[in-house]
Amino acid sequence: MDNFTITITPNTTLKTGDTATINITAAANTPYQKTISATFKLVVAHEEFSYNIADSVGSTYLILNISNTLPTPQTITLTFNPAVVTLDMTNDAYIKRISSTVTTINSHSYVNSITFKVDALSSTAIRFYKTDISKNYTYPNGNSSPIVTVQNVGG
Repeated sequence: MDNFTITITPNTTLKTGDTATINITAAANTPYQKTISATFKLVVAHEEFSYNIADSVGSTYLILNISNTLPTPQTITLTFNPAVVTLDMTNDAYIKRISSTVTTINSHSYVNSITFKVDALSSTAIRFYKTDISKNYTYPNGNSSPIVTVQNVGG
């Protein structure tokens, strides 16, 4: 088993949407001969903050995926109705939260918003349990607004 690092130095400045393709071949000679290869395609993306919700009918939970391709951490606030979806309280976003708010439903307290940081150039996935598994809260996918409101407060 070997490790190696590949450094790509473009001959020109790359713009959003430009691609670089890398073909790698590795060969083993002992104890047997074997060759493997892989092709990696790198795409220059524009810096942004984005999110989506992955869900399906019959699923007991949905996943909120947040991506921060900005060079600085971003402070994010999530707001949701715990009568519809409840936050997985074991998630790092909740555990490392900056703040949270609660609401009372049938004399029980439920978290209905959290504020936390998403590191620069990183992604996070947050699980929410659904009260009605016959619903599909995928976003964007024709739904006019997400079931979980995501606000990027900034860096």
